[in-house]
Amino acid sequence: MCGRYQLALPGRSLAAYLDAHLGAMSHLAEPTWNAAPSQALPVVALAPSGERVLEMATWGLTPAWARQPGRDPWKPLINARAETVATKPAFRTALRQRRVLVPATGFYEWVGPPGNKAAHAIRVQGDVVDFETGEIGGRAAAISETAVPFLMAGIAEVWVDADNVPSLNYAVITTTANELVHPIHARMPVILEGEDARLWLDTPPEATDLLMELLRPFPAERMEEWEVPRDVNSAHNDGPHLVTPAGLF
Repeated sequence: MCGRYQLALPGRSLAAYLDAHLGAMSHLAEPTWNAAPSQALPVVALAPSGERVLEMATWGLTPAWARQPGRDPWKPLINARAETVATKPAFRTALRQRRVLVPATGFYEWVGPPGNKAAHAIRVQGDVVDFETGEIGGRAAAISETAVPFLMAGIAEVWVDADNVPSLNYAVITTTANELVHPIHARMPVILEGEDARLWLDTPPEATDLLMELLRPFPAERMEEWEVPRDVNSAHNDGPHLVTPAGLF
């Protein structure tokens, strides 16, 4: 699964890097090194005009037909399995109609015995990116630096509350882990880039079956991981110290 991730760029810098328009409130998005379920976070959606838009959405998918999100019998879903996303009632409409890309600069997984699990930061290798402007630095990012964002496959829904106020929410799609992630966790987010990312947003509802082949593990040789402080276990703890290699902070 994917239960925490990093997005260490503010909204304006992120939109500049992704060549996306800023949607409502997305310019106020703050960088985070500990994105957690139920938070409002930026996602990339496709506008009716065909342009990419950076929108704010709540992490945790609630289908339009759910009447009591966050209460029994419904709990928002933060992940959707690639193997069943096209068939489960909670996901299949979102897959056809509201696919999004979820930008991240890394994600976390835990390994070890219960009560003594070590946290690991995992990311796609990439060039360093300027925190303020979103400009690429032209050299590989060190572990202590922010690398360019990557894009996770996501699905979204619009849920309308009792006051008739709509809100966008989303889930991250996961697949089987690659060779780098598997010793830590059996699953990992689906990561898309280039033409695959474009297809994820652009493919019409009647052709979504063609997208299933995109939901595969990202190449292990292009990723890196390291152990980080266990402070990431707290959703209220945030800051760049969370990605400092364990033992150095």
